[in-house]
Amino acid sequence: MMYIIKYPFRLMEVPSMELNLLSCKWALRIVLELLDSPRRPSELKRVIKGIEERVLFDRLRRLLRAGLIRKEEAQGYPKKTIYYLVDPEYIRPIALWIKDTGIPVDEAVSLVSCRWTLEVLRVLREERTPKEIKATLRGISDKVLHSRLYSLETMGLVSRYVIPTRPVKVVYSLTDRGAKILPALEKLGSFILYSGKRRSPCPSPGRGRKSSPLPCP
Repeated sequence: MMYIIKYPFRLMEVPSMELNLLSCKWALRIVLELLDSPRRPSELKRVIKGIEERVLFDRLRRLLRAGLIRKEEAQGYPKKTIYYLVDPEYIRPIALWIKDTGIPVDEAVSLVSCRWTLEVLRVLREERTPKEIKATLRGISDKVLHSRLYSLETMGLVSRYVIPTRPVKVVYSLTDRGAKILPALEKLGSFILYSGKRRSPCPSPGRGRKSSPLPCP
């Protein structure tokens, strides 16, 4: 069977202020599903529960334009189209983390695509108290900060230590796994998802749009 590549590889890296891969949950889920083998759109729709067909093809177009995946079509009838990752090694640390922790894929994707998750992980390269984190991340609320810290600790990316002073001091820092996965998350965050026509934009995390599998924890 012969395949024809319709989209040449083109890698783009853009400032984090743009819409990136980590801010779009469905796109990240598609990338994870393409990690081990190429898939047809029908296969992706079957394994990614809840994704609408129009949303699936919109995200595939964005990923193609970003240069993160490729598309090939088989000659003959019926036409068969497959999608595959250009460089799976960008994604592998994240996939291994999800597999080792045994948490649902949707839950992990929901967390890493939420606002402030990546920022909190960056700050915790060094040991910090919640007060110090909040002072560094202007605009984050106490509620959101403690929610992210709890989720990251539960998923094995952040450690919490209680220092028996008066008053008691609580500090957080990255675990070894957190330090290993952070570069992969930062790399994924550098890929822009251009949409061309702005008909089906990726939603901002936590707004409860239909195209989001889960709200931010």
